[in-house]
Amino acid sequence: IFLGGFNSDGNDTLQFVLHTGNPRTGIVQRSYSPRFGFTAAMSYETRYFISPIAGDDSSRQVKLTDACFSSGTGVAVVFHRKPTASFALGAPDLCVGSCTTLRYTFTGNAPFTVTTRITDPTNRDTIISNRPATYVLPICPTRSTTYRLVAVSDTFGCATTGLTQQVAVNTSVPVEAGTPRPPITVCSGNDTTVNLLTQLIGALPGGTWAETSPVRSTGTAFNAATASFRTRGQIAGTYRFAYVVRQVNGSPCPADSALVTMILLPSPVANAGLNDTITCNKVRVDLGGANTSTGPGITYNWSGGNAGGNTANIIVEEPGTYILRVISPTCTSRDTVVVYIDTVSPRAIINPIPVNTLTCVLDSIVLNGSRSTPLGRISYIWQRGSALHDNNPITKVENGDLFTLQVRSNINGCIGTDTVRIIENRTPPNVIVRKPPLVNCKDSIVTIDATASSSGPNYSLKWRTDNGGRILRDS
Repeated sequence: IFLGGFNSDGNDTLQFVLHTGNPRTGIVQRSYSPRFGFTAAMSYETRYFISPIAGDDSSRQVKLTDACFSSGTGVAVVFHRKPTASFALGAPDLCVGSCTTLRYTFTGNAPFTVTTRITDPTNRDTIISNRPATYVLPICPTRSTTYRLVAVSDTFGCATTGLTQQVAVNTSVPVEAGTPRPPITVCSGNDTTVNLLTQLIGALPGGTWAETSPVRSTGTAFNAATASFRTRGQIAGTYRFAYVVRQVNGSPCPADSALVTMILLPSPVANAGLNDTITCNKVRVDLGGANTSTGPGITYNWSGGNAGGNTANIIVEEPGTYILRVISPTCTSRDTVVVYIDTVSPRAIINPIPVNTLTCVLDSIVLNGSRSTPLGRISYIWQRGSALHDNNPITKVENGDLFTLQVRSNINGCIGTDTVRIIENRTPPNVIVRKPPLVNCKDSIVTIDATASSSGPNYSLKWRTDNGGRILRDS
């Protein structure tokens, strides 16, 4: 500041003054060295000057009224206030993935450079430069973090160090309701139970379920407690179920939700008809109900027994379990019908007869079929040869022939038969009597000869007389 060149007369002294304006009238401070400090009487950011002055020594001070008072060229100087820094935290509690702000406020001469120490838990300093008096810094910590001011400097290089203000951000992990899988498609009419939680990827447990379907399910199909949905008895349509996971313990993280969608596709109707029975009266049965679905894109497939049809109705001749599948472009329905068979014939029984031959003595025989089974569920037909003879269980025959008993089941129409042959032996024995001689006075006893008649152990012979004749002896 002072380069020398001071001339005095031996009674003069040299000083330096900090002044404004005139170095004689605007003095703020005096000193014997060109070094001055800021005092309370001074102002920051004010233009001061440091100048050398010389004059008579008056009590070790330059006499300002000395006629020979002299001052050198002053050097301008400005005292700057040391910068300060503070900050304010926006939200102290964050959900990971969210952000808050640090609002810096500086005093001094902009622009400012501030150093902030971040502890999370490692320590690292971050320096932000060329900032105005107010600056907002977005921060997005991924874990709980402490921010502390360390130092600040201004455009003139004035610096303040050893700052201690700090703020803490507490972070919480967000809840996750999961990512829904693609909608489940199930054909209506099936009995399917779906675990709704398995339809979410990465879902946290402990959430709550609620149905949000446009048309709600009925009964107990949806069970929020077990997170399940059962399709039995539900109409075709779209069913939606919301899963909500909420934070606990005052966490700032919002609740998260996910939507599981289930689509019940309309199924065709398959009606295989009513169970039926093949009998002797009905050797074929018709399968297929009247309300089976029809229309474009509908196809049919029968399986089981001797089935192989591709129509809604078929005729079968064999017993078995038959399955009708009705196939639409989206779903397949099936129905089952059972065809039984009952072709067991009743048992025709003709009671044994002691004699099966009609003779001149035995002119009729009774045939009894009442022991045929099952009793009470059959009807009777007696045939002589191929002709109808009687329709009662017991009949009387008077002619020889082959007699057949037919018993017909009143349940299935099946017929059981039994036969018996009746023999007819009614041919008279041969009786041949030779012409006897005349009885006269000479021959009063004559022999009548019948030895040419039928004879043998199966025959007996008996004579009788008419008109007064008398038999003496016969053989």
